[in-house]
Amino acid sequence: MTAGSAAAHLGTGVDPAARLEVPKGPWSADRYEVVQSASWMRKRHPDVPCMVAGCKESSLVLSSRSAQFPAGTGLCKGHSTRWTRSGRIALGEFLLSQRDRPLRLKTPVNLTISPDHAAVELGGLRLRVAEEVRFAIATSINSRQWTATAELAFHLRCIVGMLTSSQVDSILDESVERWIIRLGTHCRDVIDLSDSRSRGVCGRFRSLYEVLVDGCTVDPWLRDEWKADLCNVAAALHRKSIHWEKVTVPWLRDGLKQYARISLSTKKAGWSTVNDWCKAAGKFSTFLDGRRGPPIEPSQISRQLIIEYFGTLSSDNARSRARVLVDLFYRMRENEILPELPDVLLLLRGEAVARKTRSPRPYPPDVIQRIDSEVLNSTLLTETERRIVKLLRFGGPRPSEALRLPIDSLRVTADGKYWIEYYQTKVDEYRRFPIISSLGLELVEQQESVRRKYGSGAAHMFPSERRSIPEVDGVGGTTVPFSYSGFHKRVRRVFALLGIDRSDTTGELITGGELHRFRHTLATEMINDGWSLYEVQKFLGHVSSTMTQAYAELHDETLDRLYRELMESAVDGEGKPILDGVHFDTGVERMREKLAKAALPNGFCDLPENKPCDFRPNPCLACSFFRTTPVFLDTHRRHRDELKVLVDDGKRQGYERIVEINKPMLTRVEQLIATLEEAEAATASGNELTEGDQGLALLAKEADRKIS
Repeated sequence: MTAGSAAAHLGTGVDPAARLEVPKGPWSADRYEVVQSASWMRKRHPDVPCMVAGCKESSLVLSSRSAQFPAGTGLCKGHSTRWTRSGRIALGEFLLSQRDRPLRLKTPVNLTISPDHAAVELGGLRLRVAEEVRFAIATSINSRQWTATAELAFHLRCIVGMLTSSQVDSILDESVERWIIRLGTHCRDVIDLSDSRSRGVCGRFRSLYEVLVDGCTVDPWLRDEWKADLCNVAAALHRKSIHWEKVTVPWLRDGLKQYARISLSTKKAGWSTVNDWCKAAGKFSTFLDGRRGPPIEPSQISRQLIIEYFGTLSSDNARSRARVLVDLFYRMRENEILPELPDVLLLLRGEAVARKTRSPRPYPPDVIQRIDSEVLNSTLLTETERRIVKLLRFGGPRPSEALRLPIDSLRVTADGKYWIEYYQTKVDEYRRFPIISSLGLELVEQQESVRRKYGSGAAHMFPSERRSIPEVDGVGGTTVPFSYSGFHKRVRRVFALLGIDRSDTTGELITGGELHRFRHTLATEMINDGWSLYEVQKFLGHVSSTMTQAYAELHDETLDRLYRELMESAVDGEGKPILDGVHFDTGVERMREKLAKAALPNGFCDLPENKPCDFRPNPCLACSFFRTTPVFLDTHRRHRDELKVLVDDGKRQGYERIVEINKPMLTRVEQLIATLEEAEAATASGNELTEGDQGLALLAKEADRKIS
């Protein structure tokens, strides 16, 4: 069977008869022996009792997970959960608190399966079905989706029993919904399971079916569910799939899928952007399906229809996505993907404009002080978790980037300084930035610890201990990063246990789960410490300065200090000092715009932003709003030399007009240089450049770079 003739319930792009490559393993035998791995971190030890007095449950050996436990000791599952929820307080204190608190044990399920060893009979299945089951088992276990446990063995026995009685030729011959109904009936009537355990078995089968469909995919772009790993596209941890089945209008779904594939392949758009396109098209499809009359064709898309659709939208986010969809109509028509779309103006300029509001939220100073003194040193976090928080605090990566940081991302320079370099999936570029030595030494220790524990399979700097498999008997393990939701909840709970729930300065509530605020905080601290926007942009790995400006919040006192230091040494185009406060505005946003947008190669402009200027395209020293300082002396000297050449050439060749234009400017520049040299000599007696001049020096370098 080819991909084009695949079963209707699978859609296009999937060939149910595709050859499945099953790696060798214990599942290859007719009798699959499911044995729990020795590295399974929550394995029960019936010979090791729980440390809580009076508890008769077998323990989970936790000595490898916490230094508080003596070797070979631990707590049972119930008391381990209590200890974790208590914030992992001192072990002695916890044991005392549990003396009068017996566990409420649930009625044990009557199962005859050993927790350490069970068998699944695969020999009774038909050849293709057995191959499909083995492929799903091997793929799921090798990718760490499943773990070889007694629960897995029980689920597989239920599934295989149902498949054996069904006598089907292939699992993919029927839809997953029909299989779930059949499996639920089998669990209830044949095995006599409770509803909760039946749901667990059905969930396992859904996972098996999904893995099988992925394995039989011949063209992932033709499917209605795009998966980032199958399409070989980088995506965030929580955005792995794009569901095109939500776009119910066929011509819109097919056209947008074609344009999205081109955009992803050529890197014109990212995975998250295409996911937003799909959501916008899905909402528009719902609107078209709800209208009375015959289905809307591409040629019937009109301005009146678009205006009607916008009238049904209530949120700014929905209107913003709809505006993007209108732009996509133009692009698909221009690329001849949907040439039937009319060549008309669907929205006028200024209508439904997507207004982006950026509101960075750095942590208040009093909260940052408590984070640095309490959270970063708290024993409520494991050593790996503390290092992640330190990296967020002092390196400013996005949380998803920090959690998935590759183990080889740490760099050490020739002079012993530490840098981190990694790939940013959000902006499709690499980021490289320095870190403090103390954090660098901790990350070196983290690298060695991870490689020692997981061997050649170590791929992440911060692997999750619960989800990763250590190296056993020379066989390399596997590292799996923390999930964002799990780490977010962990940090949030630590903030609550430490009582960091409100800022005394601003009064706002603090949860601790907003991990991105560490990035906002670091950017704001850099700006307030005198860093230029360009420097902050390079450190944070932003592609555009607009993103950096959203993070950079200058405090009024910082701005006022820099402004007054700047005005003390500033002169106008005639070399006269500028009086403090005559033309300048100390408003935070306006001053930032002046320094960022009005910087010239040899000074800066004091003309208000809302005033027109005919000179800005070609800055002129005759402008009354021109300002400069001794920092720009080298630029003025180069300008003077160029003017001398122009005047001399004009005199020699008889071009009076050239001499007439440039002679007054040469005189003005020479006067300006003389005044600035006097000011420089006055400050050269031991005074260093002020922070204001240092800031202007950086602006001058940036202006020279842009001109060159």
